[in-house]
Amino acid sequence: IDHSKKEVESLKEYTLDSYINKELTSVKTILDRYELNYIVIGDGDIIIDQYPSKGNEVTVLDKIVLITNGKTKTMPSLIGLSSNQARIILNYLGVKYKFEGTGYVTKQSIKEGTKIVGEEEVILTLEKKKI
Repeated sequence: IDHSKKEVESLKEYTLDSYINKELTSVKTILDRYELNYIVIGDGDIIIDQYPSKGNEVTVLDKIVLITNGKTKTMPSLIGLSSNQARIILNYLGVKYKFEGTGYVTKQSIKEGTKIVGEEEVILTLEKKKI
């Protein structure tokens, strides 16, 4: 019996608002209320960009990227993200990357929390998702 397909079909979708120019703490409260996953880029307190953008549908399986007005950027955990999701986040960070394999990130060469200065290259190990 394949339960995973049934579970995916029953996921509630949420339409994203624009969080640009809003306080990070209030947006985190909203996203936490709906149990949505997000990654914050930068150490600022105001959101200056987001992905996906306003009007897009998301579920609890998706990752929302919030870019703040902070100057300091650190490497987030990319574990569990698809190669496409990881690529989007790394492009926002300005970090070069290489993929080894296909599928979802299982390992990253730059640890979560490491300060990003712009010269980095992260190697991401990818594997197909096991059901």
